[in-house]
Amino acid sequence: MTLVPPALLFDWDNTLIDTFPVIFAGHNTVRRALGEPEWTADQARGIIRLAAKDAFPLWYKDRAREAEQVYVDYVRARHLDTLTVFDGSRDLLRYLHETGIPAGIVSNKRGEFLRAELDALGVEVVEGVEVTDSNSLQRAEQSVSPGNIDRLIVNAGVLETERFDALDEHAFANIEKQFNVNAIGPLRAVHAFQARLQPGSRVGILTSRMGSMADNGSGGYYGYRMSKAAVNAAGKSLANDLRPRGVAVALLHPGFVRTGMTGGQGDVDPAQAAAGLSDRLDALSLESSGRFWHANGSELPW
Repeated sequence: MTLVPPALLFDWDNTLIDTFPVIFAGHNTVRRALGEPEWTADQARGIIRLAAKDAFPLWYKDRAREAEQVYVDYVRARHLDTLTVFDGSRDLLRYLHETGIPAGIVSNKRGEFLRAELDALGVEVVEGVEVTDSNSLQRAEQSVSPGNIDRLIVNAGVLETERFDALDEHAFANIEKQFNVNAIGPLRAVHAFQARLQPGSRVGILTSRMGSMADNGSGGYYGYRMSKAAVNAAGKSLANDLRPRGVAVALLHPGFVRTGMTGGQGDVDPAQAAAGLSDRLDALSLESSGRFWHANGSELPW
């Protein structure tokens, strides 16, 4: 039996399209305007991890609003001119369209920019999905075409870099945020879509080997490590609770993927990671439910 997903959800920036050039240039425009030294491309890839609205108050303090306005004006004027689709993205989306599989975008990008870019590329988007809000997830569930879900893939994550010698109140607030998004968010999402899960359905929860206690040889990253360990525990419980319904659950580590979240660093491209994750879900069964897998097929220690 061939399992066909009722819909696929994608991130946008630097997943389907390459927006790094305009983001990089926009940030350096801000830095010139504020009298700050410009970044090299390598520096920018390592620094730019948050949305401007979240990062600018940290970087520019009382000039954050001024910085955001300069950045928004720059991007608004140029982002469509530099819009570049990654190789294979159009073919993938065209295939989904031709086979009748809806595709959606989940992004925290400024709404006006995202809508303009999607319109320029002929893509339809459903906005307002937030994994930390149960009401938002219920609305998302209602917006999906009627029918059961063969594969539910939950991909929600934020990354901060707390160090033990810098655990101030801001750091603890970031740890709480990571728990809410990385650990509680996936549980909320599976709960919201549970009525559509039927015997034979498969749930994939995107986690990280940084949640493995056996694999932690470097320390640090407190919020990310703890939240990913917590979602691993949630996934194991879900595997036990959903087994009587005939639903299998996998905890999936995609690898060190080159995305905006990693500042463009990593050892695998998004398309390669996605292919491996899809293979893991193809192989998932009730017998292997509740286990922790790398996208390359190796089983990871808790």
